This record gives sequence, C-alpha cells and structure tokens, in this order.
Amino acid sequence: MKTTTHDKNFHFLLSIGFYLLLGMFFIKYYQYQINNDGISYITIAQKYMHGDFVHAINGYWGPLISWLIVPFLFLKINPLAAVKILSLFIGVFCLWSVKSFTYNFKFNDSIRFILLFTVIPIILFFAFSVITPDLLLTGFLIYYLNIIFSENYAKYRNYGIVCGIMGSFAYLSKAYALPFFIASFILFNCFHYFKNQLKERRKNILLNFLWGFVTFSIISGVWITLLSYKYNEITYGTAGKFIHACLGPNSSWEIETPISYAGLIEPPNETAICAVEDHYYHYSKTMPWNPFESWFSFKHQLKLILRNVHGIFQIYKSFSVFSFVILIGYILLIVPPSKNKLLNVELLFPLLTIVLYQAGYTMVLVDTRYLILVNILILLMGGYILSLLFQYEFFNKTRKQIVLFFFILSFIAMPIKCLIKDINIGKDIYELSNTLKYSYNMHGRIASNKEYHKSVYLSYYLKAKYLGMSKRNLNVEELQSELKKFKIEFYFVWDEFNKDYKFLSDFEEITHGKIAGLRVYSLKSFKQ
Repeated sequence: MKTTTHDKNFHFLLSIGFYLLLGMFFIKYYQYQINNDGISYITIAQKYMHGDFVHAINGYWGPLISWLIVPFLFLKINPLAAVKILSLFIGVFCLWSVKSFTYNFKFNDSIRFILLFTVIPIILFFAFSVITPDLLLTGFLIYYLNIIFSENYAKYRNYGIVCGIMGSFAYLSKAYALPFFIASFILFNCFHYFKNQLKERRKNILLNFLWGFVTFSIISGVWITLLSYKYNEITYGTAGKFIHACLGPNSSWEIETPISYAGLIEPPNETAICAVEDHYYHYSKTMPWNPFESWFSFKHQLKLILRNVHGIFQIYKSFSVFSFVILIGYILLIVPPSKNKLLNVELLFPLLTIVLYQAGYTMVLVDTRYLILVNILILLMGGYILSLLFQYEFFNKTRKQIVLFFFILSFIAMPIKCLIKDINIGKDIYELSNTLKYSYNMHGRIASNKEYHKSVYLSYYLKAKYLGMSKRNLNVEELQSELKKFKIEFYFVWDEFNKDYKFLSDFEEITHGKIAGLRVYSLKSFKQ
C-alpha cells in the first residue's frame, strides 16, 4: 500500500513526539552536565544580553549558539538549563533536516520511518553529552545537502539562495563550515552542470551557484568583517589555527594549550570566568608552525594526519560495527558493472561529502562529535543498501526483521550506552559548589594546583574568576610570588596534600579537611 502524505506527516510527528518524550526524560539527568565550551557560550551570551558587544564578538567560539541562548536569559531561565532546553530543540531541527534529506535516497517509506527513529538516540546523545555547536552545525549542513543533492537543483533558481543561507548559518555555528561549504558547493555545482546538457538547466545551475555564493558571502561577510576588525587581521575564525599551533612538532601528541603549562592567566575581560573564553590572546604563548617550514615539521604533519585517520576509523567503529561494510557496499554500488554503464553520480555525492567533511579535521584534530554528519550519512547509506537487498526474494518478512533489528541495534548501541552511563554527570561538582558557596561563602579570584576543568566548573557556579593552574615544579617562593602577583583569594589544592606548601600553613584551610580530595586555602590576608 502506498504511503500517503498524511501518513508521512504522521510518521514524522510520531518521531518528534518520541524524541521529545525521551528528551524530557533525560534532560533532568543531564541538567548538571557542564564543560568549558558551554561556559564560554553562556558568558558570551550574557555579554550580548548586556550590550557588551566588543567582548562578545569572539573568533574562537561560533556566535550562533550564544545568540540562541540570549532569549532564554531574557526570560530569566537558568543559563545551564537554557542550554539544555536549546539543545533539545536543536535536536528537533536536526531531526527535521534528516527527514527532509532522506528523500534524496531511493528507499521506501518503511525504511525511512525506521531510520528516523534510529537517528533519535544519536541526536539525543549529542544534544546532552556535551555543550557544543556541532549538532546545530549538522542540522544546517544536512538541510544544505538536502538542497544541493536534489534532482530539482537544476530546475529552480532559488535553490542556490537556500544553500547560501544554510551554509552561512552553519558557519555562524562553527567556523569549520566555511571551507567545507565553499569546497562542496563548488564541487557539487560542477557535477550538476556537467551532468545536465539542457541549456536552460545549465543556466539555472550557474545562477544558483552565483546567488548561493553571494548570499553566503553577504551573511558570513558581516561576521568575518567584525572578527577581522577586532583582531586586526583578516580571519574567519581562530580555533583551527590555535589548535594546530598546540599540536606542533614539539607537542606530546595531545593538545597542550597555554592553560596547562603557562601558569596563571588573567581572563580576557572583566566578565569572563577564565582564560578559555578567548584563546586568541594565548596564541602568542604557543609556537605557531608551518608543515612546510622544515622536513621535520612536514613529517610531523604527516604523522598527525595518519593519527587522525586512525582516529576516524575508530570513530566509524563506534558509530556501528557495520560502518565499513556499508561504505564498501556503497562504493560497489557506485562503480559501474561494465564499461557501457556510467558512474552513478547521485550515489557518489554522500561519499564525496564524507571525504570532504573530514579532510580538514584530519589536518588538525578529530573527535566523535565532530563527525555527527558522517554518522548520519553512513546510517542513511546503510538504509539505502538494505532497501536494495530487500528486493531479493531471499529476504522474506522474518529475515528482513532480523537484519533490520541488528542494523538498528548497531547504530543505537553506543549512544544509548553512553546516555545511560553518564546519567547525573557533573552533579558531584554542582553539589561541591553549593557546599563551598553556602558553607564557606566562597567567591572572588581562584587558582589551583591542578584539575583545571573541575576548578573552572566550580568557579562558574560560584560566580568567581578562575586564573588557572599555577606553573608546574615551582618552588615555594616562586609559587607564593605567582599567587600574590595575580591577587589570588582562594587556592585549590587537589589531592597533593603531602607536597611541601610551607607558606600555605600561614593561611586558613577553610574546609578543615572536610572535603575529600580538596583543600581550599584563603589567601585574603596576603599583603598586596
């Protein structure tokens, strides 16, 4: 029986309802989840709300998440709760984009319905596991791909404008989208142009290409101009350059930003919680490098790429145990079985997207959340392969159900496992902050001997300012001088109680040893 438009809309609304029910269940267990990125997006949003645009404009963190947080702040919703609610609704947008995008794959509505429900735990996991713009970025890019992949792209002249809007919003979510959009938009327009021989359609493609770039340039150009003016150099974002500098030839293959070794650092402005809010001002403390400056640097870049490629393969495996089978099967579908048949260009689009999208990350750093788009593409490509296999008589109803069961399970196992494992993540830090706030009246300028992230989270809850970790291997006099120089009021000592902090014995340890793993020294009596 053919599925009607009414049935399709009902299926989509059903998937949205199921997503929201699950989201409302999990949101209370993730209300304490916090990370440095999230704190920065929140403090930047607060700057926008208070009209501090000079400091709100930031080259490291994309502005769109912060802009979307602002309305919640005006409603006086707790900022951390606001981010979680926003993430939930971003997931709805992402689910809608996926639903629209599925029509570029030739599978039946039953497979489409199953894939929509399969993607729900994936979206929920990325919505709640970490505060990040990657899910929002994915939503815009999927809808952009939905338009650029469409068979109707050559028919309608407004499609290019839509692509430009989606591309620019993706860039405002995360700067990484800018080079990806430019490369993919040029590539896919070329494919459309050479595939279509009709003069009218080629004209439409050229107009789409022109208006797409104009739209993208106007919207993105405003933000690029603001960034370039602030930093006195032409830039579309500072994150990639900074992270690449931190992974230089002398690094230990882990990101070692100045916050981990440079000692105490003053936050970039009065309302910043810590130095992380704008890494641009730490760039001079890193060692910028060019892969072509020496043979040693070139080899290091090659090793970095190989390491990241290996990391991508591991991430693929975490998406689904069938990821590589799907990719190989999809490649076999594209390759023509004989010389008389042409390459299936439409099927090539998703594979090209995967290659292009992860290419930039292989040069610098990879992370599971960076590749949400790839996860969804592999899922949809797998659904397409199944729809072809199910046309064979071998796959009766029972066999189809068994295959679908294991296919779905392979994609939802990781997100569901992680969602359950991380329930109430961050609650211990929240409760510790309440203890410090209400039992010891803590606020002001804080530093620590280690545990940068925990200390930042506590400082956020305490509405304090965190100056970072003291330099490693300082002697007593040097440590005392550093704390005094930065006017530290409270010093966190995590775990290392046996270390000889002689001068700290002159100050009150305000918790009196009642907090396991932490001692807090009040340095307010320091002579400034």
